[in-house]
Amino acid sequence: MSRRTALVVVFLALAARLALLALVHHRDPMAFSYVDTEDYLGPARALRDLGAYAPGPERPGEAEIVRAPGYPLLMAATFTLLGEERWAVSAVGALLATATALVLLFGMGRFVGERASAWGATLLCLDAGSVARSLDLLSETLFTLLLALALLALCSAVSRGPVRPAPALLAGFLTGAAVLVRPILLYFPLAAAAGLALVAVRRAAGTKARLLPVAAFLAPVILLAGGWIVRNGVATGAYVMTPVAGHQLLHRRAAAVDARVRGVSLTRAQEELGIREAFFRWRGPGSERELFGARRYAEVFPATAGLSAAELDRRWTRRALEIFREHPLGTARMLAQGTAMLLLSPPPVILSAKWGLLRPSEELFRLWSDQELGRFAARLRQESPRVWAAAGGAGGQRGVLCGRARAGLLLLGRRVPTAVQAVLAGTFLYLAATSAGTDALDDRFRVPLMPVACLYAGASLAALPSRPSRDEASGAGLASIR
Repeated sequence: MSRRTALVVVFLALAARLALLALVHHRDPMAFSYVDTEDYLGPARALRDLGAYAPGPERPGEAEIVRAPGYPLLMAATFTLLGEERWAVSAVGALLATATALVLLFGMGRFVGERASAWGATLLCLDAGSVARSLDLLSETLFTLLLALALLALCSAVSRGPVRPAPALLAGFLTGAAVLVRPILLYFPLAAAAGLALVAVRRAAGTKARLLPVAAFLAPVILLAGGWIVRNGVATGAYVMTPVAGHQLLHRRAAAVDARVRGVSLTRAQEELGIREAFFRWRGPGSERELFGARRYAEVFPATAGLSAAELDRRWTRRALEIFREHPLGTARMLAQGTAMLLLSPPPVILSAKWGLLRPSEELFRLWSDQELGRFAARLRQESPRVWAAAGGAGGQRGVLCGRARAGLLLLGRRVPTAVQAVLAGTFLYLAATSAGTDALDDRFRVPLMPVACLYAGASLAALPSRPSRDEASGAGLASIR
């Protein structure tokens, strides 16, 4: 695979994304919007109309802290330039995904080899989930690009010789920006800084040479992420990045452990642990009737209705940690299942329903929500053999890619500097560990892992014997005649 061929594939994938956008948007302008999309649209409109980060233009005096500002800023800029058109945000997502592939193609080659980077970019552009989900009005595509650029800068900082402060500074800025898009990366800078310090100690002499790269990396992270935490504290009294970590731990992870231990369905465990309260807190008072019917929120949750978002988040975190401590084997099983879903979940399942290609029955939807995957697959085969076949094919493709990525991981371990390998593998493991929950069945959470996975798989394919070009073959034939 040459770089020129890979470049053609990258731009063909861009054309495919835009064609898919035109086709699907024509049928349903809301096809790329999800429940979470509305949580981003409100702050984006507030930024555009008020110049302030609020939950929406209709709530000007209230500070938004549930969603970090990175993606709403992109949406607000798009709305300002092109008008409030959802297709425009999707088109920007297509361009961002293309930029991510170009980062692999032209940036990572000096660390893993040009053929490996060319194969990695090609595989990323052939991944159906990465292509389709780049059009969603969600934060994953922007986050993935920033993360890929941060990894490129980190690899540049540690690839050879003493750790260089300039790329470390750039990596810190990009990492901080990525945290402001998806706070799931909040603890990654600590691990990255520790790795930088270890490499600096081993390669440099003198305290200044050892500390400067680490300080250069951490300074912009602290400025961006720390500054946002301070802003939230000043505005609301809650010194947190976003008050959703407890919800993710309790309702998206501990609930699965609790459901298995008590022998109840996942949705029942989530309900009993208060997931509707989380939805109400994030969506605002307008969702009260939808979530609770004729009852009021304070009647349903009298013990916690008076707590602030940060206090409630801490309460949920404590309850989740209690469940994890009481059931360590169940927790390990939940993480293993979540990781498998994260790596293998087929995109056709969600997208076919979202794009109107499948109208799931109540039973099929229940099996999906409760993650009874075996029964779900059997039922899907009955209701839509085509979607079932597409999902099976996509799952098989994902399995092959994972196998190739594993082979590439072992191969690069012998061919690239250990520090570069640690950056790539460590980032992948961090994202996998923090994303492995019940919501990992939604393949959009796999999108940020795909550049690294495709890079490893590309290294494996690049190591295969290549067929000689026509010129090389002709030259060899003439040589043999002589």
